Amino acid sequence: TYNLLEKPWIPVLWTNGKVDRVGIKEALTQAGRIRQIAAGNPMDRVAILRFLLAVLQWCKPEATQEELEGLRLQGARGIPADWLTEKLGTTEEQNPAFDLLNDVGGFYQDHATVGVKTVAATNLLHDVPSGSKIAHFRHTRDGLEGLCLACCALGLVRWPGVASAGTAGARQSMTASINGNTPAYSVPIGTHLLDTILFTWPTGGAVAGDAPIWDGANEHSPLGFLKGLTWRSRCVVLAPQNEEGKRDLSSGSCCYCGKK
Repeated sequence: TYNLLEKPWIPVLWTNGKVDRVGIKEALTQAGRIRQIAAGNPMDRVAILRFLLAVLQWCKPEATQEELEGLRLQGARGIPADWLTEKLGTTEEQNPAFDLLNDVGGFYQDHATVGVKTVAATNLLHDVPSGSKIAHFRHTRDGLEGLCLACCALGLVRWPGVASAGTAGARQSMTASINGNTPAYSVPIGTHLLDTILFTWPTGGAVAGDAPIWDGANEHSPLGFLKGLTWRSRCVVLAPQNEEGKRDLSSGSCCYCGKK
């Protein structure tokens, strides 16, 4: 298993100057002690913030202005843990929807794609040489280098916000994000991550029946804040199981971050 609620995958800069990776729960409950999301790629910084906002709105859809202002004025350490427990679960019983290796679903994955086409995990990251990207005209690292599960998670989270459109063969196309063409983003930044979250917390009314992709959103469900921020623009499954029920999870170093 590799549940993103607890596993360290979100790169952060703490207010004491240290750099680390944290899970979803720690990023939220310790947001007042985190200076900012510290991914090297600015696309990841926006994508992770969008994702955390979607998780929060799903967990706490009716936060009042008084509650949000109270967090800001009290200098809270982060989002109260009791806002998250009902939807995300406890450390002992974590919500399986956030597990990268869940055999039933898998975070941001679609098991209907198993057997359709197998490609290298490096396709998840835009800034790894592949395809027809400028100055890189071959998949130069496919099959030679891989990604750790934390960096795979970054790649999956990035697509809903910044995916670009392209062709995938005769009479086939890959759509961009739900926004259409990839948008430009402007994000107000606070003195710490909690401030940044509170600055961008949605204040409009919720759409009845709206849900994030991990909680049942589909082509026919209502389009609201949660579906809009989490819609998958690609259908992917990580390391699909072979006929013996095993996954191709090789040992080595990640070509993106260098971790094992």
